[in-house]
Amino acid sequence: MAVQLDVVVGIQIGTHYNSLVCFFPYDETRYPSPTWDDPSTGKVQSKQRTIAVYSHNKVFQAFGHEAVKQIQGQNNTNLLVLSNFVNDIFCSGIQVPKKVRAENGVMVSSFDLTSSVISCLIRNPNLRKIEPLKKRYVFTIPSRACEKHAEFLESAAKNAGLHKGQILVIPKAAAILHFCKHKHRAHADGKEIDPFIIGKPNVVLECEVEDNTKGFTVRDNSHTVYDVGISILMLQEDDAIEIIYNSFENEIILSKVQHNFEDLISQIVGKSVFDDFCQRNISDYHELLHTLHDKIKGPSTEIITFSLPAELFALIEEQPKERIEKAIEKMNLVNKVYFFAGKCRIAPDVFQTLFMDTKKNVVQLLHKVLVDSGLKEKVNIILPGEFSNSVIFQDTIRREFPDDCIITDEEEMATKGAALYGHRPVKLILKERLWNTAQVAVSVQRRKKRRRKHLCSVM
Repeated sequence: MAVQLDVVVGIQIGTHYNSLVCFFPYDETRYPSPTWDDPSTGKVQSKQRTIAVYSHNKVFQAFGHEAVKQIQGQNNTNLLVLSNFVNDIFCSGIQVPKKVRAENGVMVSSFDLTSSVISCLIRNPNLRKIEPLKKRYVFTIPSRACEKHAEFLESAAKNAGLHKGQILVIPKAAAILHFCKHKHRAHADGKEIDPFIIGKPNVVLECEVEDNTKGFTVRDNSHTVYDVGISILMLQEDDAIEIIYNSFENEIILSKVQHNFEDLISQIVGKSVFDDFCQRNISDYHELLHTLHDKIKGPSTEIITFSLPAELFALIEEQPKERIEKAIEKMNLVNKVYFFAGKCRIAPDVFQTLFMDTKKNVVQLLHKVLVDSGLKEKVNIILPGEFSNSVIFQDTIRREFPDDCIITDEEEMATKGAALYGHRPVKLILKERLWNTAQVAVSVQRRKKRRRKHLCSVM
């Protein structure tokens, strides 16, 4: 007999960010998100960095915003900082590594780390306010993870205090499709239609942002990296979700948006001035990056206005006005970039140039996947968040793929889909192995011929 649940908690432990949402079966229209206080910005946030810290003698100290607070509060050499452990644990192959490496090279237990992180998440102060209710926890894992990773996460969740009946695990791409299948409707010729039909390929394009400030202690002058994952999924007759292909790229620089923005400001105000600001004002620098990420989501035809940190604007004010004007003129940005009253205004055509490399690289990658996989029919392309929230990026995908259905209209699709999955579970069918791009054409051709023994289920 099925257990009557009061609330389902969707938990996304992303490679760079994590978030929670709650789903109450009696109200399917709302997905309230427990929040955290962000010490670097002084604001309440619905997500936090996936970063953990240990003491020098390998005792777990903190996760997320609390970890950031500890890193900023003392010499980084006194802490073991782990900022890439989700990739190391879930995305490094079909085996789960017993240990992961901190930024200074010291190894810590993958199981203890994951258990400690889960313990921090399920003890979110706002989540504990609904403690008397019966809860189920649904965790997403990176789409390129496999069944062994799901089993590992379930074991870690049990070690964190949950019991087996409370725990479900779902690949991120499947959670995204599950949410869209139940909540999204497209419109054509003035009519509402359901784009999610059996046999139609669903392409989930994940672009997750990684800050270029390693460990929050120094500014790294390398380009911003955007992990890009592409999954192809099919709906089956019995409402099951089959993941037929996964691709992941993080070796090449897929985006330079943040780097280009910093370079723009540096050339105008002076590299030494901007570098000095970044080194001396870590929190203000991160606030500037948060502002950039927010502006990326806005309309592509409007002037972009940034509120500059007071310390940065003070440094700009100290510069000779003629020098800044000369720099703007040399860059052909007269009347396109200017500073006033603590703000910076950027013309939309200049702001769009920050995206040129990103758009080119991601579009090429998506074209390659569709060609290599042999998909010639129309597909649903789902852009689930993070960098995909950029209107400029969304417009680019629509122009490049005019015949396909582009789905962009929800925040936190993966976490909401995980919560919905806990209320309405379906069968998940995954490949036993991950396929790289060169193997896609063969794998798709064989998909219909595979026997049942070649499939594995996370359920």
